[in-house]
Amino acid sequence: MSHGHRLFTPYEALALGVMLASSGCTGGRASSSGETETSATTSSGTAATGPASSSVGTTTAAATTAASTGTTTTGTDTSASSTGAASTGGTTGDLKAEILRLRDDPTTRGCQLPLDQLKRVGVDPLPAGYTLQGNVVRVLPGVTADDLEGWLFDEYRLDIDGTVNLISNCVFKHRAGPAISGWILARPGSNVGTIRWTTFDGDGPGENINGAVQGRFRHLHNCLFKDLSSDAIKMAGAPDPNDVCLIEGNYFTTPLLSPNDLAMWSPTTTYAAGEMAIINDPMVGNTPTVSLADGNTGNQPPNFGQGPTAWWKTINPHADIMQSDGDIVSPIKVRWNYFEFQATRRNHGLTSVLWFRPFGSKKLDFACDGYENIFDLRDGGGGSGTITGYPRGVAAPSPDIAVTVKPRIYNNWFYDPPHKWYAYLNGLPGSVLWGGNMRFDDTPLPLPADENDPDWWNFAAPDNGVPYPDPPALGVEFPGDITALGGGP
Repeated sequence: MSHGHRLFTPYEALALGVMLASSGCTGGRASSSGETETSATTSSGTAATGPASSSVGTTTAAATTAASTGTTTTGTDTSASSTGAASTGGTTGDLKAEILRLRDDPTTRGCQLPLDQLKRVGVDPLPAGYTLQGNVVRVLPGVTADDLEGWLFDEYRLDIDGTVNLISNCVFKHRAGPAISGWILARPGSNVGTIRWTTFDGDGPGENINGAVQGRFRHLHNCLFKDLSSDAIKMAGAPDPNDVCLIEGNYFTTPLLSPNDLAMWSPTTTYAAGEMAIINDPMVGNTPTVSLADGNTGNQPPNFGQGPTAWWKTINPHADIMQSDGDIVSPIKVRWNYFEFQATRRNHGLTSVLWFRPFGSKKLDFACDGYENIFDLRDGGGGSGTITGYPRGVAAPSPDIAVTVKPRIYNNWFYDPPHKWYAYLNGLPGSVLWGGNMRFDDTPLPLPADENDPDWWNFAAPDNGVPYPDPPALGVEFPGDITALGGGP
């Protein structure tokens, strides 16, 4: 199985255009004294908008079990936030305010240790069970490694074939350069437990990542995914098909690809090494090209697939926040996350936030639920130039996938994007269940009566979405504090 960038389909390639405006990211980290660096700005550099605490009414219904869709769902959710803590959840307004804390309060996500207090790979002795091979830290098959807490992986990645029960308060950084697959790569047959309170930092623009976390794990919570140029998570599920893979309480900032505002390539402009431009490729449409040298004037970039020249390398990027990695091998719950996915002039090819579309042998035999998240697809500063339908919130299965359990997308909030496309419901008739979703102002966001409704982005097949008329009550599983997932940091 290839872990490289997914190429666009012909439909996507023809549709894809330049994403506009500028973004950067800010973040704070708690110090050992308990003082915290904070920022009043969002990752796009603008003052945080939207209410810091917004009530949508108090939940009065008792906790309900997710309705069956005609197929038995296997798997056990063993997180603290889904067991005894569920009964302590507050009002739905509290839930929305807690998710907004992920955006606005650096003490709610990412590594909470100062960088100078972290142990460094390549400098400090590794814990038992880890082997350093070049720039890769490996856990070999059959090896149970110690917990990994308080480590800086600066230009190193973690490749797991054995068992790692806990990765906590770590920082993974990779700067501009050749893309790598999996800063944490949990291979088939590995046994990865919890990844928590960890920062994945692209450290600026560049073709720097293709799945910060890739593969199979049980629980990922309170992490920060910052300035990545491509996918944040390539998910497959939990190591054991009887477990539930939980992805909850994380903050994902807008992807950052280019160091400069993207514009069409000009033969009269001089480009420095690393600067990017757009070319109109006859096969894939508008796509970025990267200058490989300073003083680059008048040198024609190659089309995609022609390979780099001495002056340019043309790429076909995409960025999904979460994309399936091969078959889905267990149930997955994606909840209580803040997804920032704003088209700007420094990224290109934003596609989907949740891409529940398996690759490999293309099987979807387990429940994939996305609920009680905030999808921030607002204009990042110039979205009037984005191609129609991008970015989009949800990608459902396509016709070549055997869907035995329909993904359920329910009780989420969606900021209005500039073109108002919320879902990409291509595929088998009725391939996704949709219910209880809302715009950010809490007004309902039902499926359209007409599959060609201009407020939606929909490839060809009619009746792709099915109303989910009775989703579980909002907020009944939430423990009441976004930092209490899995027992806290």
